Amino acid sequence: GVKYLFHIPAIENTPASSSITALAHGPEGTVWIGTSNHGVDSYNPLNQEIKHFNKDNTPGLPANNIRALAAAGGKVYCGLWAGVGFGVLNPKTRSFRLFAYDSKSTQSDWYSDLTFDKKGNLYLGFWGADGLMLFDTVDERFGRSLKNKFQLAYDSRLVTCLEWDKNENLWMGTLVSGLHLYLPQKDTSICFFSDVNHKTGIEEKKINCLGKDPDGNIWIGANALYFASADQQRVEKIELNKDYLPLEIFGLMAETNKSIWLMTDRGLLLYNKTNHSITDYSSAVLLNFAEDNACGIKLSDRKLMFGAKNGLAILDLETIELNNQTPEVFLSSLTVFDKIKIPNVETATNISLNHKENFFTIQVASNEWGKNKKFRYFYKLEGFNKNWIPLPTESKANFTNVPAGTYSFRIKIEDKQGNKYPNVSACDIEITPPFWMTWWFVLLIILTISLGLYTAIRTRINTVRMALQNSELDQKLLRLQMNPHFIFNSLFAIQSYIYSNQTHLAGDYLSDFAHLIRLILDNSRNESIPLQTEIETIELYLKLQKLRLNEKFNYSIEVDTELMEGDYAIPPMLAQPFLENAVEHGMRNLKRKGEIIVKYKLQNNMIRFSVTDNGIGLSGSKKQKENSEHKHESLAIDICKNRLELLRKQKGGNIIFLLEEIKSVGGIVEGTRVAFNIPID
Repeated sequence: GVKYLFHIPAIENTPASSSITALAHGPEGTVWIGTSNHGVDSYNPLNQEIKHFNKDNTPGLPANNIRALAAAGGKVYCGLWAGVGFGVLNPKTRSFRLFAYDSKSTQSDWYSDLTFDKKGNLYLGFWGADGLMLFDTVDERFGRSLKNKFQLAYDSRLVTCLEWDKNENLWMGTLVSGLHLYLPQKDTSICFFSDVNHKTGIEEKKINCLGKDPDGNIWIGANALYFASADQQRVEKIELNKDYLPLEIFGLMAETNKSIWLMTDRGLLLYNKTNHSITDYSSAVLLNFAEDNACGIKLSDRKLMFGAKNGLAILDLETIELNNQTPEVFLSSLTVFDKIKIPNVETATNISLNHKENFFTIQVASNEWGKNKKFRYFYKLEGFNKNWIPLPTESKANFTNVPAGTYSFRIKIEDKQGNKYPNVSACDIEITPPFWMTWWFVLLIILTISLGLYTAIRTRINTVRMALQNSELDQKLLRLQMNPHFIFNSLFAIQSYIYSNQTHLAGDYLSDFAHLIRLILDNSRNESIPLQTEIETIELYLKLQKLRLNEKFNYSIEVDTELMEGDYAIPPMLAQPFLENAVEHGMRNLKRKGEIIVKYKLQNNMIRFSVTDNGIGLSGSKKQKENSEHKHESLAIDICKNRLELLRKQKGGNIIFLLEEIKSVGGIVEGTRVAFNIPID
C-alpha cells in the first residue's frame, strides 16, 4: 500500500532530489514537486513520468532552492529560498520569469509560502522584507505591503506559512510572533499570540504549518496541535495521547474534517477528531520529516502523496497495512542480589528460589530495542504485584522482599494505538518458605500448642479436682480428729480432776487440750506444715490420750536427727487416725502395759512414717468393732489412703502403705504396725 519515489543517480525517471520541500496540484492531475537543491519536478501519476526543471535546463531560473509552490493558469509560481526573489515557471516554454523585491540585496527576497485568493490575488509570505505582501499577477509587479496591518509589525515579518479559511480570511504563521489572522474585507488583523492576546491567544511562538479541512476550518501545527474555527475565530489546543508527547508537527493535511494527517518528528500520524485517537503510520511509511521537509497532497479519493527529506511516498489507503507486528521479547538472566542465579530464563523449566533469595531481578530483552520505540512494555509478578508496572529503560524488572509462594512473571506490550498484547513472555517462579512457615511445621506447632493447652487444662482440672478432694479429705479428717467421743472423754477427764481436787492436773489437761484443738484447727488450713509442728500435735494428742486412760500406755516419738535439723514440711493430720486406732482399739482393752512407738525416718527423699503398738492387733480390733457402734476408725484409714494417693499423683514417688499384725514365733498377736511414705517439701 506504499510506493516510494526517491532520487536514484543516473536514472532520469526518478526525482531530481530526495529532499522534498513543497507539493502542488497541476493541470490534468500533474503534481509539482519542489526540492531543496535541485529545482522543480513534475510527476504524472498516470504514466509515472517525471520531468526536471532546474537552473541548468530552464532559462531564467537563478537557483534550485525551492521552498513553496502554487500552480495557476498553467503556470507554476515558485518561492525561492536563495535571497534572489520568486518567479513563474512556464512548463510549455521551459522558461522562468524572476521577480525580486530588492534586486540589490539578498536579505529580503526569501519566500516561505505563497497563495492565491479566490479573486486571483497572489499573497507572498516573506522571510524578512515586509512579511506579507500582495503581488499583481496581471501587471507582474509587487503590490501593497501588509506589514503595518499586524500588531507585531516587526516580528510578524518572519512568515512561515499561509492558509485561507472558508470565509476568505488569511491565517498566517510566523517564527517568533505566533499565529495571526488577516481579514481582507476589514483590512485588519487579529493576533493569537498569548503575549499580546491574553484571553484567546496561544503560547506558541513558532508556527510550523497550517492546513484547511473540507469544512473550511484551520488546523495549526507547532509543538502541539491546534484547531481554529473560521466562524468563531477562536483557537483551541488539541489534547493528544500522552504517549506522543512531546511532539513537533512540521506539516499537516486534512483528508477529511475529522481525519488530519500529521507529519512529525515521530513520523506520519493520523489524528481522528471524533475519538481523539492517533493511528501511527510511521512503521508503514518510512519518511523522515523535518522543519522544511514536510508536505502532502491528495492524488485521488484514496491516494495521498507525502514529501520528506528522504523522498516521496504514495499511500493507497485501500491496501496499506500497518506494520504492528508484536516485537519478540526474551527473558534473559535472573540475578539474586546482583549475582547471576539463572543465566537464561527462557530455557529454565522450573525456577525455584529459597526464602533468602527473595530479592531478585529479571533482565528483559527485545528485538525492538534501540529502534524508534513504537511499543511500551509492562511487567507484573502475578500474586505479588496488583498492577502492571512500566518496564524501566534499563529493561530490568526488580523485585524486593517477595514472600514465599508460587508466582507467574508476565510481560505485556501496548502499541501507540492502544492495542494490548498480553503475556508475550512469561515464566513461573517458586519461592520456597523457611521450614518454620511450612504446613507441616505449622501443623506441628498447632498440635503442640493444642496438646500443651490440653495438658495444662487437664492438669489444672486435675489440680483443682485433687485440691477439692484433698480439701474434702481434710475436712473429714478434721471431723475425725474432732470427734465428739474424744472431746467428751477429754472434758470428762478434766471434770474428774476438778471433782477430785486435782485442779493443777485439770489446768494442765485443759491447757494441753486447748493447745491441741488450736493446732488441729491451724493445721487444717494449710496443705503442708513443718514437721516439728506435726510432731508437736502428735505428742499433745498422745499425752492427752494417756492421761485420759490413766497412764494405761507409754509412747515414744523417734525422729531422725537430719529431719529435726532440716526445714521439712509434710501434709497435716496424716498420723492422727492411726494413732487414734492404736489408742482406742489397741490400748483400751489391753491387759498389759501398752506401748506406742512413732517413727519418722528420711528414706529416698521421702519420710517413712510408722506407728507400732503392742495392742490387741487387727483381729482383736475386728471383734471389738463387731459389737461397736462407732466405725470412724475404719473410715479414717480409707480417707488417709485416698489422701496418700492424691499426694502420690501430685508429687510422685512410691507411698508403700503397710498395715499388718505383729506376731510372735508361735503366732501370738503382739501388736499392729502401720507404715507409709510421705512426700516432703
